[in-house]
Amino acid sequence: MVRRSREAEAVLTGKAITAEIARAAGQAAMTGAMPLSMNGYKVQLFPVAIYRTILLAAGQMDRDPSAAG
Repeated sequence: MVRRSREAEAVLTGKAITAEIARAAGQAAMTGAMPLSMNGYKVQLFPVAIYRTILLAAGQMDRDPSAAG
């Protein structure tokens, strides 16, 4: 299943990928996020995961060799 965040896309469109832009896109992607009971911590984790994924995709961050997958 693919999930899109138009808010994050708007932050990224037409801009060079920097750490600042990637962080802003991660935050934008969580716009309107509503945690379910017992998983509110995920709302704090996902912007970091999105930030790292954007930088990895842009070739600006090395993959952590200890990461799964």
